[in-house]
Amino acid sequence: MKKFLLGAAAAVAIAAPGAALAQTTGEVGVHYNNIDLQNGPDMDVWGLNAAVAHDFGGFTVQGDASSSRYDASSDIGIGNVSIAAGVRNDAYAVYGFVGHSSFGSDSANIGFGGQYHLDRLSFNGSVGVADFDGIDVRAANIDGTYYFTDNFGVLAEVGYGEARGGGETEWTSAGVGGIYRFNQSPLTFDFGYRRTEHDVRDSDLLRVGATIAFGTTSARDAARNGPSFNGGRRLAEQTINVF
Repeated sequence: MKKFLLGAAAAVAIAAPGAALAQTTGEVGVHYNNIDLQNGPDMDVWGLNAAVAHDFGGFTVQGDASSSRYDASSDIGIGNVSIAAGVRNDAYAVYGFVGHSSFGSDSANIGFGGQYHLDRLSFNGSVGVADFDGIDVRAANIDGTYYFTDNFGVLAEVGYGEARGGGETEWTSAGVGGIYRFNQSPLTFDFGYRRTEHDVRDSDLLRVGATIAFGTTSARDAARNGPSFNGGRRLAEQTINVF
């Protein structure tokens, strides 16, 4: 399944040559997280991420992938790849996604999400299910970003997850953050804080990332027309709480 998803993501990137290239958007970036576990070690997380989307006249296909290294008492690798497809216009989007995550164990992920846009506000919401060899993870996420300018926005997010099989556990999360893109530049910075309250162990996460975008003119434009279907990414982030 992983090879299929990686191949599909590559196919999205080359699906529309020539004049259709103007409808293709994407981003390539790096990210760093620090995770402070209650009564546990701090973990530094370094990683790479990439995404590409193509609009077929209102129908959008997106592929995204990430790979991270958790530096704790021992190095732990985590990866995620997902494909999303749905309808999109200036006001809203509705899409479904499938994916694969690896974090000690492998999971098959599936879910759906949506977006709603006002003049200066963009909302994302998604629900999904991940299957880790008999452990089922269910998660839901909502976030909203207010753009003070086309290139500067602040966001708030909330999430919920639960795991069933081999024991039961649940968690909630809430966070704030921001995004800044240099005017007339593809360089974008994002930053944020997330608090997760877990049945087993609470955690605090600080994150910062840098991204090079193509095919969009501003951070606000990227939220509406770029590879912004984030349901697969958020489900992959939630599955980490199982471990």
